[in-house]
Amino acid sequence: MKEIINLTQEGYDRLKNELEYLRDVKLKEISERIQEAKDFAEDFGNLEYEEAKSEQAMVLARVNELEAQLSNARIIDKDKIEISRVGIGCKVVVKDLNKKTIKEYTILEPIEADPVNGKISFQSPVGKALFGKQVGDEVTVHTPGGQTIKLKVVSIERA
Repeated sequence: MKEIINLTQEGYDRLKNELEYLRDVKLKEISERIQEAKDFAEDFGNLEYEEAKSEQAMVLARVNELEAQLSNARIIDKDKIEISRVGIGCKVVVKDLNKKTIKEYTILEPIEADPVNGKISFQSPVGKALFGKQVGDEVTVHTPGGQTIKLKVVSIERA
């Protein structure tokens, strides 16, 4: 059974653009390098050829991965995101009760996670702790680094 991947339009477009680039540009470049390496293999050995073939295999694997992800993707309709509880597609403002600071997270699928920019996976420690919570709820998060963070949900809105 297919596992549905809920993506924002931005995330879907990013994956689609990467796939198109790999298919239309990168694989053609690699194919040309392979042909050139074949032509010069007698004089210089097969190292460049082997490197190009290896890169081609990695790119093809990524193409296959992207095709699978896009075929299982469902674009999140922003207007239908439920904001009474934290879920995928929600922007959550929390207060760090330890540091007395305010943080903002967008809860997304792992494929769209970008923690540096506040986009976290619903499967991350913070994402798991916040998932399903309502405004006013407090959670305790145990980070992989051994820290314990206490957060309070201040607001939930559509991302």
